Amino acid sequence: MSYCRWYESVSYVQIRGLSIAMLCLIGAFAHAATETVDGIEWTYTVSGSSASVGYMNGDGGGCAIPFTTTGAIAIPSSLGEYPITRIESFAFAYCSGLTSVTIPDGVTSIGAYAFLDCDSLTNVIIPDSVTDINLLAFEGTPFYSNRPDGLVVFGKTAFGVKGECPSVVAIPDGVTSINGGAFEGCRRLTSVTIPSSVKSIGSFAFAYCSGLLYVMIPESVTSIGKNAFANTLLIFNYMPPSIDSTVLESCYFFYPEEYEAVWKNLLVENGKVLRVAMRSEMRETDLAVMDVHYVACKNSGKGAGVSVRALAFEDGERSFAKVVRPETFVNDANGNPTAQNVGDNVAANVEHKLSWKVSSDWATRLAKVKFEVLACDGALLPMETTIIPVSDRYGKMRIVWNRHTNDQIFDALMWLYADKAAGLTLENGALKAGGKTLSNGTEIVDGKAAAEFVYRAMGFDGVLSDDLLNYVNEETRLGLSPDGIRQYAYKMMGE
Repeated sequence: MSYCRWYESVSYVQIRGLSIAMLCLIGAFAHAATETVDGIEWTYTVSGSSASVGYMNGDGGGCAIPFTTTGAIAIPSSLGEYPITRIESFAFAYCSGLTSVTIPDGVTSIGAYAFLDCDSLTNVIIPDSVTDINLLAFEGTPFYSNRPDGLVVFGKTAFGVKGECPSVVAIPDGVTSINGGAFEGCRRLTSVTIPSSVKSIGSFAFAYCSGLLYVMIPESVTSIGKNAFANTLLIFNYMPPSIDSTVLESCYFFYPEEYEAVWKNLLVENGKVLRVAMRSEMRETDLAVMDVHYVACKNSGKGAGVSVRALAFEDGERSFAKVVRPETFVNDANGNPTAQNVGDNVAANVEHKLSWKVSSDWATRLAKVKFEVLACDGALLPMETTIIPVSDRYGKMRIVWNRHTNDQIFDALMWLYADKAAGLTLENGALKAGGKTLSNGTEIVDGKAAAEFVYRAMGFDGVLSDDLLNYVNEETRLGLSPDGIRQYAYKMMGE
């Protein structure tokens, strides 16, 4: 539990124990004045050249109007000829008859529990001048929990409701910072648009937002605070800003290739790099359908789409012995087709939905299943390329070479199985090609045969013989070595 949560919980319990009379007595010790406007006696506190409605007493406050006030009210823009710039803590607490409040332009902040337990308050009009709203300002009001989408962004401040958020939030342009804890614990939140005006994201700003799949971070952001995100894919198109180590440890990152060296240096000890982010749930109205949401990332400027395939694994074990190939995709809960979101040229960097009819493809008893979205944007394996120019003896050639790990080969085989590659069969958990067993469950059995199959699927003819490998050594001076330092080499003629 964070310090912020502990503080709010304790404060809430303590304050609930105070009576209305005690709240007013707290303020009675502060310097305050009154003025009657439109039949309502207003209590205000002067500070410098401006004033606030309610009593001000250190960190506390209270009682701007009589508790018996009912209906719709408008807070005066000035009292005692002083402009109103703040609503104090508890200023309207327990005013159960209020139904609507209009806050005047010029007010910049609203204190904690300012409208606590205003049981009839359903509408609050807040001007753009407000830049600071305490997260508990509207605690216990219908406005707090029942307004459209469960969350409102006011002016230049993000105001979050703990656990009562909408699925999508667009923070307005002009907001320069997202305060610490602004959306903490908003479990329903699945998408956030952050404008280019935001410079900083505070600690715990989006912590415990379990439904938040990914967030695109604009280049304007220069700092991200402690535990600001958790288990979220953060998409950057620029060099890394100042990021607290807790974010590096708990989030996934996508960044452009041109900044790869800097990002890898940052993430070498902490953090994870992810090209696909997803979440899934069984549909409540049809438990035979799994709804999967995903986003596949790629760099801009290299085409708009990626190739997408899908696999599932019984009991959550990523193994050819447990693999299920989803093929039956149906409409989502809103009637929109989802099968188009598996295939080639699927739009990247945006969220898609797949609705898998589990019962049609999974011929087994109901058990735990892990769904996996595979995205490909180019070669199945990372390759290095060198062009050999035309000479008197040889034509122009492209030499493609690299040494790949079994994990990379295994992932490529997973893709090829999902892609229904010709010549690839699965028998009792053993993946085979050309009479050879490439993988048995989770392990590569025949590394050379597995690599050859993947390379052929990528358009290469196969592993070079020792004679050809020596030829490549001589002609390219790349130091390609048959002893495995750089394991495989291929040549493509006629380029």
